Amino acid sequence: MGIRLVFDPYNTLLQDITQDRQRFNNALQLVASGQQLNSLSDNPAQAQSFVENKFEAGNLDQFTQNISGIQGPLQAADSALNAVGEALTSAISLATQGGSPTLSPSDRQALATQANNLQQEILGLANSEFQGVYLFGGTDSTTAPYVQNGGSVNYTGNNNSNQVEIAQGIFVKTNLPGNAVFSAPGADVFQALQDLSSALQSGSTSALSTATSELNKAFSNVSVQRTYYGFALSQLQTTSKILTSESTQLTEQQNTLIAADPAQAITAMNQAQTTLDAALASAGRISQDSLLNYLPTP
Repeated sequence: MGIRLVFDPYNTLLQDITQDRQRFNNALQLVASGQQLNSLSDNPAQAQSFVENKFEAGNLDQFTQNISGIQGPLQAADSALNAVGEALTSAISLATQGGSPTLSPSDRQALATQANNLQQEILGLANSEFQGVYLFGGTDSTTAPYVQNGGSVNYTGNNNSNQVEIAQGIFVKTNLPGNAVFSAPGADVFQALQDLSSALQSGSTSALSTATSELNKAFSNVSVQRTYYGFALSQLQTTSKILTSESTQLTEQQNTLIAADPAQAITAMNQAQTTLDAALASAGRISQDSLLNYLPTP
């Protein structure tokens, strides 16, 4: 008994049309979206690279936001310390004036009043805020770090500093605690101003000399501490430029990974359209044929 082979041209052609239609739809989607990577299954290896690229881009965006978020407080603190330096310079000038032997008691009292006013000015600067956050309280940023109690000014903050990551593994302090800036041992701004006021009122030459020395040390310490803010702001600027450059590179890589070449995409779509049209035309011809077309003529 022989083997009978049954050839089903319709089924074969239907499979070909289905495949051709899928190729055309894929080509059409490529042209419409402009992306050669529309799902993970399109190219798993390429998709993984794209996901890793997006993850890294997200990190860069976060670092950029971190930098943007701390620039304001750092600039505000730097500005405050600049004003403190100017106030201390004025205080040192008062000390020089107070050394004149021609001053009357009322003159000395007037100078002492100016010294007290400078102390109040610096107290306000030491309690500077930025958007409701105190700048010199350490990590305690919700309450004023300096409180006046009679003639003395006391620090109520802590010794810690906040920090933010601005690049992978690179952290920047967003503030210095006030006790390192205004009330460091041997360089206490408020004590120096209080001693200046007392010396001016008493007219004591030795007391005035001591107060002047304290003011110079306080001024020197504030100036040194201020350099941190200048350095930090410079570091933020440099890092921001680097992040922008890296972000641009990642964007270019993303485009390379997913962007389709327009000319090639259109060519592929036209070819797929031609193949599909030919398959559909073949199906039309076959549907018009019948067994009678193959029977011999009587």
